[in-house]
Amino acid sequence: MIYKKVLIPLIAALSIGGTALSADTSLTQKNDPFDPFAEMLKMQQQMDRIFEQFHQRMKLDSDFAKFDTFGNRPAVDFEEKGDNYIVKANIPGVDGQNINVTAENGMLKIEAKTEKSEEKKEEGKYLKHERYFGSYTRILSLPADADEGSIKTDYKDGVLTVTIGKKKK
Repeated sequence: MIYKKVLIPLIAALSIGGTALSADTSLTQKNDPFDPFAEMLKMQQQMDRIFEQFHQRMKLDSDFAKFDTFGNRPAVDFEEKGDNYIVKANIPGVDGQNINVTAENGMLKIEAKTEKSEEKKEEGKYLKHERYFGSYTRILSLPADADEGSIKTDYKDGVLTVTIGKKKK
């Protein structure tokens, strides 16, 4: 019965970022069995919402937005076109030499890294010197008939296009 005396008041009293975590009131009823896993799942879902709200607020702040280099996740389109599969990924602000695309064991892996530096000097003294680093990895399953040895890539205007041929039958 320790959960009634300690855990429920603790969870009920916890609040983060203005969103309160609350315990299910049915826990105090004697007829309902206590399911700690269900309660932990509820708490995890509430924490996920809290952190998502926090992340959204940070993105609105101009000082923090620049650290979110790739946004949430770059959009990826995967389509079948004739004898090829075409993958398009929006990866703006990355030097094409910092993008690596590999295919093996039925998986396509796209990796991108970005590094930016911003300096503002006035008469030899730094007023501001910032560095930004970001990386992104996306792994996609390839269809069984994709030919992993026939990959072609093109990066233009922030869009990576990967063309994968189909195996000859």
